[in-house]
Amino acid sequence: GERDTFPARELLEEIAAVWQPRAAQREIQLTGSGTPDRNPIITSHRDLLVQVLDNLVDNALRYCPKGSSLDMHLDGLNAPQVRIALTDNGPGIAQRERQWVTRRFYRGDADSSTPTQSTVGSGLGLAIAHDIMTRLGGSLGIDENPSGAGTCVTLTLTRDTRNPDHSHA
Repeated sequence: GERDTFPARELLEEIAAVWQPRAAQREIQLTGSGTPDRNPIITSHRDLLVQVLDNLVDNALRYCPKGSSLDMHLDGLNAPQVRIALTDNGPGIAQRERQWVTRRFYRGDADSSTPTQSTVGSGLGLAIAHDIMTRLGGSLGIDENPSGAGTCVTLTLTRDTRNPDHSHA
């Protein structure tokens, strides 16, 4: 299908604006980081990237307790790929679970610090996000927050998904 050409940082700003009221309601600080000059242009399916980011932000806001933070960081101004990292300081995803959480209907082990599985969802959000990133020729990686508490989900995407070897300089 047709692809759009758009600035990546502005996409993240739009996502943050949409989710800000829910984050405030849950008392979670939602921020975007990166230097103002980092605004790589992407040629891809914008609506699919919105769906991926919405799934990731929704998951973070569901699982993080009040007082947590969620940061969306953009990198890749002069690189052939763009990286978007969503980092929270919530309960995290156990390393043994990371290989499974992108599979449909898998929701992992609930613990006392997170909502019960019956209130969390169907286990499709990360699976859908992973599938979309794969279809776009990108990837979705899950690690722990570099600070040691929480999760870091990294999206890596070629700047022009029409031709993975093409980059806008």
